[in-house]
Amino acid sequence: NNADSGANAQQQQQQQQQQQGNRRARIYVGSIVYDITEEDLKSVFEPFGKIFSCDLVQNPETGRHRGYGFIEFFEEEAALAAIEHMNGFELGGRQLRVNFSQQSLASGASLPSSMAASLNAAAPPAAATGSNAVSLAGAQAAAAAIAPGGPAKDPQAALSREENMTISSSQRLSIMQKLSRDSDPAMSRCIVLRNMVSASDADDELEGEVREECSRYGGVEKVIVHVTGDNVAIYVLFTQAQHAQMARQALHGRFFAGRTVQAESYDEKAMLEGQLV
Repeated sequence: NNADSGANAQQQQQQQQQQQGNRRARIYVGSIVYDITEEDLKSVFEPFGKIFSCDLVQNPETGRHRGYGFIEFFEEEAALAAIEHMNGFELGGRQLRVNFSQQSLASGASLPSSMAASLNAAAPPAAATGSNAVSLAGAQAAAAAIAPGGPAKDPQAALSREENMTISSSQRLSIMQKLSRDSDPAMSRCIVLRNMVSASDADDELEGEVREECSRYGGVEKVIVHVTGDNVAIYVLFTQAQHAQMARQALHGRFFAGRTVQAESYDEKAMLEGQLV
């Protein structure tokens, strides 16, 4: 009898662990600044719920991550909240791209209809209410520690972030120094254009058309059209950083073929090394 009871208890425990594993939800996070570490990323997303794993995909040739990774939450609700509020969230000068990973979608995770239409392109984070507002405040606090001058612009929001700060001042200083040393957008000769065309419209003539348009702002050294699934990112390397910034300011928010172009500064070294996201 004791043996049977022990076996039953072990079986119940295994079933509980399996059920807990089934509830876990894995999300994709892209467009990550190359100086952000796994611990940095985890600190930003942890306010939404307990994290099972956080992995940045590494490039063995460069020793750096590839600009994207995966976070697995213990609860699907936490993943939903993170996607809803962090897709389009600015971190280190880039807008994060956050969605369920293909693995989670294949296992049956579903998105509310109000969210599904907006996740293929970066959008401003949704307004948070209730417990999600607390989670978002925590994420903003962590983001402020990693990349100062994040999404909050008014003094009250900045004060709220400081009050919710959980990262030590020494950690904040270390990360600030790292980002300021390697990721100053104004010093980059490279920009990336997103949401300019669909994947089906990325033909052989697109590179020449972009080069011609960008040449209005200065000398263009190189253009790369990078297609990943339904997403198209166009990387433009200028001969001078000031020309890149002029183009970024002029093209960001511009309408092109019914789309609103998103223009961002991009790490010049990462582009030349082929680290495209």
